[in-house]
Amino acid sequence: MARETETGRSRAPSTGQTVEVWKVVISAIGVLGTVGGLIYGIWTYFDQRDGQIAQRGLEIKQRGLEIEALQRESRKKFLDKQFDLYVEAVSTVSRLTTNPAYPGRDRDLTRFWQLYWGDLGMVEDPGVARAMIALGTIIPDMTSQPELARRASLNLSHCVKNSLSESWAVDLGKQPCRTGAELIQLSGGAGKQP
Repeated sequence: MARETETGRSRAPSTGQTVEVWKVVISAIGVLGTVGGLIYGIWTYFDQRDGQIAQRGLEIKQRGLEIEALQRESRKKFLDKQFDLYVEAVSTVSRLTTNPAYPGRDRDLTRFWQLYWGDLGMVEDPGVARAMIALGTIIPDMTSQPELARRASLNLSHCVKNSLSESWAVDLGKQPCRTGAELIQLSGGAGKQP
């Protein structure tokens, strides 16, 4: 920096003043460099942390999908077994209640009791269980109460439909799933209380 003299002429600053100016400039550059480095370090830290969080989120999401697939696979075996036994129970009961005399009746009656006392108990929900209990009371005397037996058969179908709708998470429409007492009442009160 030049200074003007009394005569209006400029003169160069002294060496001591130049050194002081450079010391201030260098100090300022050092401070700015330190602050810039600090800011860059903080930015890099948060950027890496965000990347790690995003990566962890992806890993968690992937693991969740894997767990869902495993749950679906293990639940699939149960649902398949439930479906097969439900279909067999409904088919067996409908044959028994709609045709009092046919060649396979004794076999179907035996199978009904096997389903009633064993297989179906593994997979049935409370509505299907109540329908089977009602049928267990009605089936032995179904020839004297054919209308009640048919209502009980249809009731089992409705209860199975509701159970499958819930188990498979598919809206099949809700059907009435009645107790044995309600079935007897619908049939005009005739018959034993299941």
